Amino acid sequence: MAEVAGTVTYGGEPVTEGTIQFYPTQAGPMAVGRLADDGTFVLSTSEAGDGARVGEYIVVVVPPSDINRLQSELKPGQKRSSTFENIPASIRNQQTSTLMADVEAKQNSFTFDLKELESHR
Repeated sequence: MAEVAGTVTYGGEPVTEGTIQFYPTQAGPMAVGRLADDGTFVLSTSEAGDGARVGEYIVVVVPPSDINRLQSELKPGQKRSSTFENIPASIRNQQTSTLMADVEAKQNSFTFDLKELESHR
């Protein structure tokens, strides 16, 4: 296993809701990380923060699935961030994502700017 962390942004602004999922291109378990308020993530495969196996991955960024729950957690007058709405539809699905990552046998750090991905289509 190798440590994997990073940041997900859209036009330089952090994507603050959702998860990032690394699907191996070869047989093996996927790794998942929750996006924090600053857009950072740490991947886990079997235990919290244990990283991912070495290899190539298809990367998927998934918005939160329960918008009503997120809305109910807000304090009166507080607005919900909508950065997850900027996640391109193609990046939300393992079958269509063109986002790739190569996890090496070291401490890995990735930065994914989703706006740049849209402009390269």
